[in-house]
Amino acid sequence: MCRALLLKNEWNSDLAIRMFAEDIDYVSKTFGFEIGANELPKGNESGEVLCPVCFCDYPLSEFVHMPDCAHGLCEYCYAGYLGSKVTDGVESVMATCPERGCNMIVPERLFRQLLEPEQVNRYMDFLTKSFVDLSKQAKWCPGRDCDMAVE
Repeated sequence: MCRALLLKNEWNSDLAIRMFAEDIDYVSKTFGFEIGANELPKGNESGEVLCPVCFCDYPLSEFVHMPDCAHGLCEYCYAGYLGSKVTDGVESVMATCPERGCNMIVPERLFRQLLEPEQVNRYMDFLTKSFVDLSKQAKWCPGRDCDMAVE
């Protein structure tokens, strides 16, 4: 949730805290869900959860859910979703929950958990790039062919 708030507020922690503290409905307006309103999936009688994408039943251990909004998919569908987001480029850092109407940003932990190492490395590069591009405190070094950032 913290990283999502920082991303939505251009990595400005003071602004993120102020927006969150001043408006009780900030999270629901920004991300499309109420904190604590959604329950984690419990599974059916056999302990399995239906994936809303592939419509297959999976054991709860193979079902991935977002920690804040509690929406989820099976590991296979979630990995496919996140993999496609990484191929989109730097926009992948703003990848949102695949549930319709939910705008919660997918946490880094799910990228690390579900993707291959080279995809995770690419995502981490995009995350760094987004920090420098959006942050008012950091800038790219103006030196030719330099990929370092300065504060």
